[in-house]
Amino acid sequence: MFVIITTILFASLLSPQQTFAQVPVCGGRLTSDAGTFHTPHYPHEYDTNTMCKWVIEVPVGRVVELKFSNFDIDADYEPEKCPMDRVQVHDGETTNSPSLGGVLCGQETPDAITSTGRFMTVLFQSRDDSIGGVGFQAAYKALPGVDHPRCIMNSCGGEISDKVNCEIQSPGYPSGYADNLNCTWVIRAPSGVGKVVFTFMEADFNRKMDGKCSMNNVTVYDGANIKSKVIYEPNCDTRDNRLKTTVF
Repeated sequence: MFVIITTILFASLLSPQQTFAQVPVCGGRLTSDAGTFHTPHYPHEYDTNTMCKWVIEVPVGRVVELKFSNFDIDADYEPEKCPMDRVQVHDGETTNSPSLGGVLCGQETPDAITSTGRFMTVLFQSRDDSIGGVGFQAAYKALPGVDHPRCIMNSCGGEISDKVNCEIQSPGYPSGYADNLNCTWVIRAPSGVGKVVFTFMEADFNRKMDGKCSMNNVTVYDGANIKSKVIYEPNCDTRDNRLKTTVF
């Protein structure tokens, strides 16, 4: 199965302002084969209104195993019912990557979590009026696994084939694109894969003029050329396109 994507000028979306304070001593990128990390002030209570993000990266061909040795996040709530403080683990390099283990809180230590590739992201958030807790301590290590090298297509058009995961970027992303571009990408699913899942992770299209996308837009076709069936209509409204997923 294959699909074609054609676009006229798109670039990055400025992230909305976060509601959590960034704490310099929490979070970071962990690149050793094994290590530990914890919430700020552990084993004492963590601060309210805090956001920490750890990105774990292990060598190609390995996967990440994460184990919590202690866990105390907003004890009045059970896992999956975490409206206040929470921990989320993602199967990839960003918080837009698929979730692993759902939303975590309470005092029950989660089971070990294993990624499918060499990246894992752990996000901790606390709010102003939360109950709090001592937080968590966690250890990670690299395990043998099958990992696919990261694929990034940042040229103006091209063909992507036999790739399990790939990221398409408009030329110049995230700094901005040039004028008068017309880029077409053709995606061919690997053998044995029946569907292609296409998601806008970040998008900043030109705003509509007179109700039409007369300037910059993107279109997705279900086939090998632009005469194929349109499965994603031309759109230039950022709010409509953000994190939109199409399966075909």
